[in-house]
Amino acid sequence: MLRLALFGAGRLGRQNITRAVETGQARLTAACDASSAAAEALAGDFGAAVCPDLAALLDSGPDALFVCTPPRVRREALLDAAARGIHVFVEKPPAYAWPDAVECAGALRRAGVITACGFQGRYTRALQRARELLAGRRLQATLSHGFFDHYVNDYWPSWYLRYADAGGPLCEQAIHAFDGLRFIAGDIAEVHARGAHRFHPPTAEHDAEDTLALSLLYADGALGTHTHGCANRAGGCGLEFIAPDVRLRVGWFGGPLGGTVDGVAIDEDPPSDPARDKVASFLTAIETGDRSLVLSGYDDACRTLAVSLAGNASLRSGSPEPVPSLENPS
Repeated sequence: MLRLALFGAGRLGRQNITRAVETGQARLTAACDASSAAAEALAGDFGAAVCPDLAALLDSGPDALFVCTPPRVRREALLDAAARGIHVFVEKPPAYAWPDAVECAGALRRAGVITACGFQGRYTRALQRARELLAGRRLQATLSHGFFDHYVNDYWPSWYLRYADAGGPLCEQAIHAFDGLRFIAGDIAEVHARGAHRFHPPTAEHDAEDTLALSLLYADGALGTHTHGCANRAGGCGLEFIAPDVRLRVGWFGGPLGGTVDGVAIDEDPPSDPARDKVASFLTAIETGDRSLVLSGYDDACRTLAVSLAGNASLRSGSPEPVPSLENPS
């Protein structure tokens, strides 16, 4: 049975470890969090040890490290795990800043460890089915949207709405849409973004825009638009793919798949458990050595992060910005 260590004992850390243990493939052996109370509560539930810091956590001898901290404090954990040859599952976004992403991607690649990132949409049967239906097609455009209640529901941690901690709505929320778009329609080359504080003026505590609109240029020339909000009690999120004989709609995290392909109506809602499958595929990849089971490894997750960071750069510059690449980091 695989030994797991958890760095970051918050909501997502608990969710991921719960799903990992439920597979019967692994057990939690150690946990660490900036809040000792959070670490103790979670570790107590799983019969795991509490470690005072990252070094002690890695010294506990895990087969894999789950990194579920706020984005700004992930770099050290990823680099130290790579140095010790420990497999890594990291929540999205895979890094806070592009230099961190490039550094960590290189270290993890050289270490030869198996990596996974928490883009669970890829593990839904609906997105996989959409990808099958659109394989080899020349797309015309994509439409996507996401409207969430981060500003109006105290369920969400306050740091989600601080650029200094989470990287803004494009890195914390819209990144799921960009990953689904890339998974189905291919890489995005350029982003032009506009943002507004329509209902929530920026403060020292919360400076994220509550309304955003982006224009996307795909590497193959297709066009896309994404609209986004995080002050919406009546929310929802979706992806739409358009070509002369295609109009296909699907949620970020699965759900109903509908539309028309070559005159044939599509109305499917295949069952999925992506929160389980994103973790189970990682554990099975470690056990078998089959990396193809992981649908979002660290390198590919960084390519999705690059879209969000290009959007942030465009918000600052007011101009279209190129999406950086791992192959040409500058």
